[in-house]
Amino acid sequence: MIDKPATIHFIEAGSITTTSATIAAITVQASNVRITDALLIGTGGSTMSSGDGIRSTGTLAAPVLGLYVERPRISEFSRYGVVLEHVHGFAISDVDIRRCAYAGIMLLSAVNGRVHGGLIKDILQPSGNNSYGVAVSRKSPESITGDGPRSRNITVENVTIDGVPNWEALDTHAGENITFQNNTIYNARVGIAVIGSKDESGSGTAYGPIGCKVLGNVINSGKTDGTAGIGIIFAGAADDLGAPDELATGCVAGNIISNYGTQGTATSSSIQVYASAGVSITDNTIINSGFSGIDFYHDNYGAKASGNTIVDVWTDTASSCYAIQLRSFYNRVSISGTTIVRMSKTATKVNDRGLNISASTTNLVRDGGGNDWAAATTLATAGDALTSESRNYAKKVGLYGVAPVTRAPAVASPSTDPASLKTAVDAIRAALAGIGVTG
Repeated sequence: MIDKPATIHFIEAGSITTTSATIAAITVQASNVRITDALLIGTGGSTMSSGDGIRSTGTLAAPVLGLYVERPRISEFSRYGVVLEHVHGFAISDVDIRRCAYAGIMLLSAVNGRVHGGLIKDILQPSGNNSYGVAVSRKSPESITGDGPRSRNITVENVTIDGVPNWEALDTHAGENITFQNNTIYNARVGIAVIGSKDESGSGTAYGPIGCKVLGNVINSGKTDGTAGIGIIFAGAADDLGAPDELATGCVAGNIISNYGTQGTATSSSIQVYASAGVSITDNTIINSGFSGIDFYHDNYGAKASGNTIVDVWTDTASSCYAIQLRSFYNRVSISGTTIVRMSKTATKVNDRGLNISASTTNLVRDGGGNDWAAATTLATAGDALTSESRNYAKKVGLYGVAPVTRAPAVASPSTDPASLKTAVDAIRAALAGIGVTG
């Protein structure tokens, strides 16, 4: 146990090997502690218990202040590689964490920290129903305004996570200003989950993530048979459709997501968003997604999807597959700059539909311009129950056999070029016809 400010440096063959599955190799209870080059070995990660590599536990009234863990080599612990609870001002860098049962790094009601660089490999989850590469959560189910506040102001970046086959590589439950940036993820059931947290009773989902960012990550499920989970989930607190408790805010931008989605499951996609306010999904590249690329599930208010490239969304078992879908209701989404690409995927249906809007009067799609749906077999489908604006947008991009509007090429001044004048007039007529206006 470290109970006073100290620097602990492991040299040469120095290491700690535990003999009990219920203890921590190093326990930190003091502020201003630095641990470097630790080599810690547990009793085995194939049995879940309460053994941790490094454990630091403060309290709401007396958090641990200033903990720095550099270049740790941690393996075979029955719970966490590193766990910090009520720790403020920390950095964990250049990790090598392997074969732990429940999580590589667990952060609970932690504040102002950074996890940077290194490798987390093979989180085994021998029992139970969840496991994580890095999780940023809250001490739960204590009150969010009391003993279990949100983790906040934390960045996880440049970490490679390989092998969380039963759950999530990166996760935050109701975090505030959490950034997952430039990480590389392989072989995880879910790549990144930015989701809600339970209420004080531990039963319902009451608190959503606030101001979170998912930026520039590379995520590959490692599966090509259409049995992967969801690449990125960005969701607020919602136990029931249409009744969110707290909406998620933030953005998902510049990620590359490959081989996610379950091919015959409507609830599956590479990016799924629900119970959100003003969330932007921008400049992501989605490759070989099963069933749908981007799924705006329900209760997305003022969402924006812009500049996304979707390559070969596919299915062998469903009747259709979608690049982007508004799947349920209460979705208000602006869509712009979408590009659908046909590459080499072989399946019964590939790029079957560009945009699918469910037949709910509560959905509204706005055309932000610059969308290219041409590589889809059917450009858009929508139900007649839609608002007229969404229905007309669906018509404009190809529903009911109406050809999509394309921007006319630049022309010379009509006043000096009669041929250009005719071209401009014809383009205007075509645009009007595309939204159902004739004459």
